[in-house]
Amino acid sequence: MGRHGMAAIAALFGLVASATAATAAPMPTDPDFPGNGWSTAIHWTPPDSDFTPMPIAIVDTGMLAGSEDFAAYLDDTSVDCAGRSTRVPATTPAVIADQLGHGTQVATLAAAPANGLGSVGVSPNSPPIIVRVTRDGSDYSGIPCAFRYLEGIARQGQPLVVNLSFSVESRGTADRPWLARLVKAGALVVAAAGNGATVTWPASDRHVLAIGRVDRVGAHGPALDVTAPGANLKLPHLNGVWRTGDTGTSYAAPIVAGLAARIWGRYENIDNPQQVAWVLRQSASGRGKASASWGFGQVDMAAAFRTAASAIPRIEESEPNDDRGTAQRISCRRTCALRGLVVKTDDPVDVWKLGRRRCPRLRASGLAISCKRVRGVAYVRVRATASTQRAYTLRVRR
Repeated sequence: MGRHGMAAIAALFGLVASATAATAAPMPTDPDFPGNGWSTAIHWTPPDSDFTPMPIAIVDTGMLAGSEDFAAYLDDTSVDCAGRSTRVPATTPAVIADQLGHGTQVATLAAAPANGLGSVGVSPNSPPIIVRVTRDGSDYSGIPCAFRYLEGIARQGQPLVVNLSFSVESRGTADRPWLARLVKAGALVVAAAGNGATVTWPASDRHVLAIGRVDRVGAHGPALDVTAPGANLKLPHLNGVWRTGDTGTSYAAPIVAGLAARIWGRYENIDNPQQVAWVLRQSASGRGKASASWGFGQVDMAAAFRTAASAIPRIEESEPNDDRGTAQRISCRRTCALRGLVVKTDDPVDVWKLGRRRCPRLRASGLAISCKRVRGVAYVRVRATASTQRAYTLRVRR
């Protein structure tokens, strides 16, 4: 989606998109921003004028009704799904009142506005869509309600980052189809990896960016994508006091979600959430190569913003497309190009449905490519074989 398309979408959300030349933004004066523990680590800078803010959905425990930081920044795009099958619009802050404080903290890290109050988030101009999915941190029966609602927003063509700072392994089987539909609609889903030894659901699902901690405390393994600060963070509490001490991958995830929103709003040629994920991985401290346990390394805003627009690969597939049942369809009677991305951490396989034709002969370094005809229809399977992420263009000829 080009800049004009994003500007039109921004207008729908009541945002202001500048068409003038970029101007540097001053550092924020919000009193609890200094000493926040993350901005220096990720080489953060405030957004300049040449930036279209992308919404960030915070699926969590809600928002503190008395939060002065977010006062007047919430509207009825936020909803309550806690214990519900049908959403209730947040016509007043009380509808999504945060009774634990966790959701407010997560939203603060991702998108707290630079308004001279409280602190500032990684993407301070991004409108937060608060989706309360639990009141007590134990009942997550509202997950389908939350994912259905956000799927509807994404299907309208709205670039959308979704932050999931919770682990509910027991719900993985039942709620996985709803998560897959949200991804298929075009949302970029970012999830906390968990605080145990292994990555838990929903972060463990394919096509979800699993976020760990830079200090290497908490979940890790082959499913981890990138890391971000998850300790020494200055955060608000229900009594209105800001203090340092909360830790966990729950807090690393919204830092990455905020950076993802900044990337998506910065580049005109990004029209696929996989391109955002590519920039995040490629600019992280591993410089495009993943380790066996800690993914592509620590996210880096300065390195991400140094990425040339021309270097961002063109991607023309939507996930999930991991098997014949979800294969990416393409019109390929004579010639066509398959443009996709595979990465071992969360998207190792792409499957393309080419229609009724013979299987083509395709080869590319770093990829295992096969083709099988089923009832006359050719399916091409592309699999990652290296620890790097691999953007590819495969040209199919008659």
